[in-house]
Amino acid sequence: RQTRDDEIISELRKENVELRDTAESYRQQIEQADEATLELRESFRRRGTDAEERMKKLAEERTGLTTRFEQRIADLQGQNDELRDTLEAYEEDIEEAKKTINQVKQRNTALIDQVAEKEEKNPFPS
Repeated sequence: RQTRDDEIISELRKENVELRDTAESYRQQIEQADEATLELRESFRRRGTDAEERMKKLAEERTGLTTRFEQRIADLQGQNDELRDTLEAYEEDIEEAKKTINQVKQRNTALIDQVAEKEEKNPFPS
């Protein structure tokens, strides 16, 4: 049971890391889109061609990316919360199992002590 719980906890932690990596990737994509937008804005201004129309298009694309990014982050946060709750539940189960194991050990020790005491009093029962 302990090994299985450890495996589940390890898997949950791996998933959590993967979710963080995905979120970081989305952040980097947004930053790259922002940089590209700034570069294009400057270029269009210098050329004096239909820059306004192109910038509007880029702004719309950026807004779409931002919206998708924000939704994905919200989804990832929800998944992360679920994983955290599951992890906490497993940790509570593990603590309860440890308590039960300790109680069983104590009972076994008490029984062993009783048997030893009886054998000392009567080493050759009939």
